[in-house]
Amino acid sequence: MSADAREFRCEALVTGTLADAPRSDTTKTGKPCAKFSLLTDGGRLFALALGETADDVLHLKQGDAVSLAGKLTVAGAEWNGHPSLRLQMLVTRALALKPKKAKRAAAQPDDDPGFPAGADDLDSAFAKREPIPA
Repeated sequence: MSADAREFRCEALVTGTLADAPRSDTTKTGKPCAKFSLLTDGGRLFALALGETADDVLHLKQGDAVSLAGKLTVAGAEWNGHPSLRLQMLVTRALALKPKKAKRAAAQPDDDPGFPAGADDLDSAFAKREPIPA
């Protein structure tokens, strides 16, 4: 990072999926921590959780959906010679989200009362419908 690079810091709430399983580590002062990265719509966020919050995330695994609250730092960086942004968060709260439920099976045309009897695809269903009065 160059000397004129700027950082922006704020409290934030971020939701995404874990890019990798959290790693247990200790800080320079000997406190337990967890390090991990989160994939979001805005890119990859590098996260550090301390104490009880670290315990909360260490049981998670790669691909788990999670919401994080904490102190977000956005800083200018360089990646392969190109300017970019680096997102880092000191996590104060972590909440594992429930996995998405499997999609319901698609309704079969004969099971849907909106399909005329005997219509086995969308084109034939439209062909058999009564015209809508103007």
